[in-house]
Amino acid sequence: MLMILVGTCLAVACGPTSTAAVSAPKPQANADANPAPATQTARPRVYGYEVVGTLPHSQSAFTQGLFIADGVLYETTGKVGRSVLIRHDALGGATARTVKLPDHVFGEGSVAVDDRIISLTWRAGLGHVHDLETMTLQDSFPIAGEGWGLTYDGERLIMSDGTNRLRFLDPDTYKETGTLRVFVGDKPVPQLNELEWINGEIWANVWMTDVVVRIDPTTGQVTSFIDLSGLLPPQYVRSNDVLNGIAYDPETDRLFVTGKRWPTIFEIKLTP
Repeated sequence: MLMILVGTCLAVACGPTSTAAVSAPKPQANADANPAPATQTARPRVYGYEVVGTLPHSQSAFTQGLFIADGVLYETTGKVGRSVLIRHDALGGATARTVKLPDHVFGEGSVAVDDRIISLTWRAGLGHVHDLETMTLQDSFPIAGEGWGLTYDGERLIMSDGTNRLRFLDPDTYKETGTLRVFVGDKPVPQLNELEWINGEIWANVWMTDVVVRIDPTTGQVTSFIDLSGLLPPQYVRSNDVLNGIAYDPETDRLFVTGKRWPTIFEIKLTP
């Protein structure tokens, strides 16, 4: 099973499987934190899952970002002219609301930082800042290359761009402060997509797979794989409606996952 999952991740590097993988990000000025992969002393573990609950999800929502802030579930979606920021009421504690993103952008990953929602766009070269409570657009900032996933470790924004490189951004100036490349042993893991910071690790969807990788934020090594295959019933599976969306609530230790245009958000627990 481990070799199958590693092979699935690495197969993505052999050639683009979607238009999202065609355009490479622009080079960055600063050097990588780990230009050579760290030595991996232990084989990554493999986890399965148990579904412990479900929430409804719109099949028109092309999920790009999913996160929980103050016990409330938020989502950003893609597609030019149809990208939105959503506050769900499914977990309680908030009134549902949807805010349209600018017509010319393809919405991407998002996360809360204090009283702000920070979100990316795919190829518009912009990030957006919304007020967490009112969800009104407050500001924009430039990003180089493509924006994919976004999370926050309490000190730094962590951004993916479709490669095996993660970028660190200052949460106040949005300037890049460093990068981290992700490997399994000496093999790069490309097409890292939606991100979540969970208990000191970076979790990432691998685009066009049913795999979530857990990443050591110091070394860039994948410490474990989560195999979420079979989560979506076959009748709902379409070509690019793939797994994409990880949301964790540290207050309740609840973990949620979904995918693009999936009818369900699944609450899961990991199993060996």
